[in-house]
Amino acid sequence: MNKNTWIIVVVVVGILAAGGGFAGGVLYQKGQSTTPSGTTGFAGLTPQQRQQFRQGLGGRFARGGAVVGTVASSDSTSLTVKSTNGSTTTVYINGNTKYLLETSGQASDVTTGKSVTISGMPNSDGSITATTVRVQQ
Repeated sequence: MNKNTWIIVVVVVGILAAGGGFAGGVLYQKGQSTTPSGTTGFAGLTPQQRQQFRQGLGGRFARGGAVVGTVASSDSTSLTVKSTNGSTTTVYINGNTKYLLETSGQASDVTTGKSVTISGMPNSDGSITATTVRVQQ
């Protein structure tokens, strides 16, 4: 074989090896799915699985300045939010707190039994001073 033939053989073998490696990687990734539906991420979860995921986060958000749960009680300066794991978090509200619905909301939109997602600044006693309160419809 001459020099040009060897170059062509080496290039073809290299391309085949690269293609085989790529195909093997694709097959490996398909086997690494993180959700039961075979896709990765939140979009691959059923509505029930999404709800369970959100419920599981309820108590954990409180330590970082957010809480997800149901309003257990409220007054003009605070809300008590009960997460699905049973823990409660006191959330302080003030004139700077924003209330969000499908459109802008107000403090009177937050009533006992409403599901809420609250974000704000954590306080040293475990309570939160709210910057936003999102009320689920």
